[in-house]
Amino acid sequence: MLFTLIDDQKLITGALEILIKEIYGDVEILTFNSAQSFLDALDKGIRPDIVFIDIIMPEINGIKLIEICKKKYKNKTKLIALSSLRDISTIKNVLNLGVDGYLSKDIIPDELKLAIDEVLAGNIYIEKNLRNRTLTNFVAEDDIVLQLTDREQEVLNGLCNGLSIKEIAAQLFLSPHTVQFYHKNIMNKFKIRKNTELIVFAIQHGLFVPNDDF
Repeated sequence: MLFTLIDDQKLITGALEILIKEIYGDVEILTFNSAQSFLDALDKGIRPDIVFIDIIMPEINGIKLIEICKKKYKNKTKLIALSSLRDISTIKNVLNLGVDGYLSKDIIPDELKLAIDEVLAGNIYIEKNLRNRTLTNFVAEDDIVLQLTDREQEVLNGLCNGLSIKEIAAQLFLSPHTVQFYHKNIMNKFKIRKNTELIVFAIQHGLFVPNDDF
C-alpha cells in the first residue's frame, strides 16, 4: 500500500509518516513538501492508494491539487484533506470537491487510524470534532420540505456520523442488505450519488444534527 503525504511543513509530513508506520507497519510512504513536487511525481506515473493533502500551501493550494487528483485518478485513489482550517465554508467547499475525508492537523492517533480504515473501506470520514462543532452551524439555504421515513432517518443519521453500512445494521438490528436498501432510497429521493454530497445536503437542510448518542 502506498501512502502519499503533501504538506509544505516538513514537521507535519514527518510526524504523520511516523504515526502511519506505527499504525500500519511496513507500508510505503512518499512525502512531498510542495504541490509541484507531487505533480512532478504524478507525471512519472506514481499510483498512491491514499493521499493526504494540506489545504493551505504556497503556489498551488490544496483545493487546486484536489481538483487535479480527481481528474487524474477519478475515484481510484482516496483523498484526505488535512488542514488547520475549521471554518464552515472551507470544509463545505472541500467536501463538495469529492474528497474521502477531512481531518484537522491535531487529530489524535486513534482517530487517524479510524479515518484511514473507513476511507479505505469506501466510506466518507469527517473528524468527529469537526462534525460536532463546526458542521452543526450549516443552515438550510431554502425552505424545501424533505420527507424521510423513520427508518430512513435513522440510516441517514448513521451515515452522517461516519458509520459503515455494517455498523448501522448492527445498531439498528437490521441486515446490511436492508440498510443498503434504505441507503439507496435516500440517495434516490435527494437525487444524490455520493455520500459526501449526502452529508453536506443533510446538514444544510436540517436533516442531520451531529451528536454523541448514535
